[in-house]
Amino acid sequence: MSIRILLFTTCITMLLTSCGTVAQELLVPMAESDAQNALSKATPGRNVSTKQQAKEREQLQREGKCPDCKGMGKTPDGLYNCQKCNGTGKFQP
Repeated sequence: MSIRILLFTTCITMLLTSCGTVAQELLVPMAESDAQNALSKATPGRNVSTKQQAKEREQLQREGKCPDCKGMGKTPDGLYNCQKCNGTGKFQP
């Protein structure tokens, strides 16, 4: 009886090991392709953001404001003068 159990256990172990290898070979490429699809779908969102930033810069330039500091003349933390407009907040071509 114990030989049957040992044989059965050995067969089950081999079966599960081979299934694990097959599952890994099948699932890993699927996960990689899913990640690539997610990146390709995210790219248009970045383009929209870039387009929006360009529109904002153009609007600030039309208003005569420095696009780097948004017309404030300071860095966002307020500690330093803007390098682009020398702290004036005005657009300089």
